[in-house]
Amino acid sequence: RVHFSGFDNDRPGQLVYRFCKAGEETSDLLYQHCDAQPGASGSGVYARMWNGRRRRWERKVIGVFSGHQSVERQGASQEFNVAVRITPLKYAQICYWIKGNFVDCREG
Repeated sequence: RVHFSGFDNDRPGQLVYRFCKAGEETSDLLYQHCDAQPGASGSGVYARMWNGRRRRWERKVIGVFSGHQSVERQGASQEFNVAVRITPLKYAQICYWIKGNFVDCREG
């Protein structure tokens, strides 16, 4: 499952939480059918992952919600909501912008 919250245009001032089954993915994109509206773009998308060392479920940000996209598959157009994946390279760059030092960005 993927989870994210955002401020949809059709509900001003309300934070809307949603989750849904993760769909198809590429190395850079996550496709899903969460019921998102304009205004939710830019929301962090996270998954709950088991941390065996700490013996608990933890949230891990895995992408940023981008919006709606039509994808051609087998001659037909399918509609998806799309998130841009945070790859290890993107994570390293974001961490460097925040911390200013790659040495401090080893765990992710």
